[in-house]
Amino acid sequence: MVLAATCALLAGASAAGASYAAVTAITEPSASGVITSCFNSTSGAVRMVTAGATCAAGEKKLTWASNSKPKVHVVGAAGEPAYQNGWMGYGAPFGKASFYKDSSGVVHLTGLTCSESSQDATVCTSSTLIGGTVPIFTLPVGFRPASQLLFTTLSYGGNNYLHTRIDVTTAGVVELISPPDGGENWVSFDGISFLAA
Repeated sequence: MVLAATCALLAGASAAGASYAAVTAITEPSASGVITSCFNSTSGAVRMVTAGATCAAGEKKLTWASNSKPKVHVVGAAGEPAYQNGWMGYGAPFGKASFYKDSSGVVHLTGLTCSESSQDATVCTSSTLIGGTVPIFTLPVGFRPASQLLFTTLSYGGNNYLHTRIDVTTAGVVELISPPDGGENWVSFDGISFLAA
């Protein structure tokens, strides 16, 4: 990625009529995944530097961030937020409720949940809640919105696909609000995204 970005930068300088020198060194990204360089727009020279380095007169500091895949947090997994109020992951072939934050600070929710059976905690059952609120899980600090948000998502109950309201509070509570009278066999979080506070 760094090499491609450097080549694009040099190609731009070359197209503008500037000559350029070879890149002096390729360094590994810092712990934060950032590579820093100083670019001389007159000569086209690029030299890799540490993040705290100061570029010389006539140079511009450029950085490239590593676009690594974000860590996905699966609700109910060890060390992750737990399901609340008898909710559980729907299971294969669908993903369990999970969340991650991308490099722009946007939090994404995905996966299916269902209400666990009172007879067998590994089996989904239809859950009917009329005019109430049920917290499903709580997002940790750093994954919460600045203000309470309301989303409409897909669920299934009473042999029908339904629109269901899901709220995400500033305390990180992901909650089912006033679901349809038919009850929920499952609730999807796919498509719920927001900027973290």
